[in-house]
Amino acid sequence: MGHLVRCRALAAALKKRGEDCLMIGPAAQFAGPGDSHIFSEWLPDTQWRSSEDDASKVLAIAGRTGASWVVLDDYRIDEQYQLMLKAAGLHLLHFDGGSSQPLWADIVVDASPGASSERFKTRMRNAHGRLMLGPRHAVLRAGFPPGDIRQSGRPVEQVLVMFGGGDDRGAIQFVLSALLPATHAGIKFLVISGASNPRNGDLQKWVVDHGQGRVKLAIDPDPIAPLFTECELALIAGGTSTYEAACSGLPMVIVTIAENQIDQAESWARSGAALYVGPLDGVTAEELQSEIGRLIADDAQRARMSDIGRDLADGRGAERLARAMIDYPERRT
Repeated sequence: MGHLVRCRALAAALKKRGEDCLMIGPAAQFAGPGDSHIFSEWLPDTQWRSSEDDASKVLAIAGRTGASWVVLDDYRIDEQYQLMLKAAGLHLLHFDGGSSQPLWADIVVDASPGASSERFKTRMRNAHGRLMLGPRHAVLRAGFPPGDIRQSGRPVEQVLVMFGGGDDRGAIQFVLSALLPATHAGIKFLVISGASNPRNGDLQKWVVDHGQGRVKLAIDPDPIAPLFTECELALIAGGTSTYEAACSGLPMVIVTIAENQIDQAESWARSGAALYVGPLDGVTAEELQSEIGRLIADDAQRARMSDIGRDLADGRGAERLARAMIDYPERRT
């Protein structure tokens, strides 16, 4: 879901600049009510056979529509796939997922706080390729950063709990079960869950039965950004929501629910904007209680984390990438 969120936001930024965009891949059920205004076409293709087969489909669509750019946001993209598109004269923007694959893209994006050009030195194959690195290039949904960012370091009254737009893998119930009995009764929890989370039904029942009146569950809220400003601390996974929390001035405690989130979570921790507790299957309730309790009690540390996050991420990544694509040298008309 994080991939879809950033592709949608990038397409919206391109649309504002007069570009025509289409979406290839996600099933029709993932199209939102505003997508018909962003994309001229939404082409579901959920069956992956091989790189050659998938790249051939994309080439056929690009040829039919006269596309000049392809945005790649899929961990299965390999060198063969990229070379087929480049051979056809297409420009590529590639969201890098930290793999070891060679990169032939014209623009490579890695928004991790720990991203550095050194990491790409042996992987970049395009002599004219441009690296766009760090949280300033994170592509966030509309509304971030929210306009009303309250003072950093204020006492914790509400904790944001958010583990992506899809299956939270049991993380929400785990953290609530651990923290409700271990935190002051005056502290509330705002849980944001995606509409496609298969555990939503169980979560709703759990909140009624065990939430003690301290838990509010919001499923796919729109707009979402103002909800971030209602909280003083975020307990989240290591995906796109980390950038949203950072630019909202929310200090973060991260529990990863997927392997591809670990590197990013560790980078946020090194930056000072977050605490990384560990992967969901390796974190105990006691560890989580200790970290959260210590951070709730330390206003000064939360203020530092908040300021660091806002310095790193300003929420204008989509604008920067769209401008880079439009202004790219030798763009095919």
